Amino acid sequence: MSTDPEELIREIYKTTAQMKAILSNEQLLLTEQWVGAYKKVSNHSLRRIKKEVKMKLIETTITEHYINQGKIEGKIKGKIETFENLYIQEIMTKKQFEEFVSPLRMQLTVLLPGNGE
Repeated sequence: MSTDPEELIREIYKTTAQMKAILSNEQLLLTEQWVGAYKKVSNHSLRRIKKEVKMKLIETTITEHYINQGKIEGKIKGKIETFENLYIQEIMTKKQFEEFVSPLRMQLTVLLPGNGE
């Protein structure tokens, strides 16, 4: 019995999409690299599979992963700085400030090397 590469890749992406919330970026990248090494599927079919399981952005190299992670980190830090300025200018209360900034700080903790993973 032979394995249908397209169906196997579809199942891998489907499972990965379902587990995305608990997988690290490194695990998602590893999955993508494994599929890339294994696949005998056309790029058209692969795009269709990714669209079907709602995997919009998948880094294809470790360098791309770290570049994207740096961009996300920069955006989060920028948002925190904006909220800090609004608090300093007394446009928002301390409670509002903490409500907005706490989730951003948690995201940063997960992104920074050695934290949350």
